[in-house]
Amino acid sequence: MDDKLPRVPDLTPDDRVRRMDWFGDVAYLHGTWQSAQPRLKVVMSPLTCASDDQDRLLTPTCTDQQHSVETRVPIAALPLLGIGDLWKNGRRVSSPDYAMECFAVLAITDTTTNIIKAGSPRTRSSIYR
Repeated sequence: MDDKLPRVPDLTPDDRVRRMDWFGDVAYLHGTWQSAQPRLKVVMSPLTCASDDQDRLLTPTCTDQQHSVETRVPIAALPLLGIGDLWKNGRRVSSPDYAMECFAVLAITDTTTNIIKAGSPRTRSSIYR
């Protein structure tokens, strides 16, 4: 467990281990005292398998999607969040191995990449140079 990291109590409404399935949708919550900073929507699902079963955590049935919880946390919590992380009682329990990837040889330059406008058809005119 990451005891040195701050708690994010809004993430887990009970004492079950939950996996972070998604985050996004940043917005100010108008009409509340918490509107000093934007809030980030987070979706957490309870596990149906052991939290240390790395193989089973990769399967679609490892979480109970019917009991997913959507909540909002302060945007300041973003550096603590990772898709696939496991949380319990507002604390990150683990970041499973499948969340890590290392690229030994990776070159991102203007000659190896293109920027394509989102939603555009894949044509030469949609590529920015």
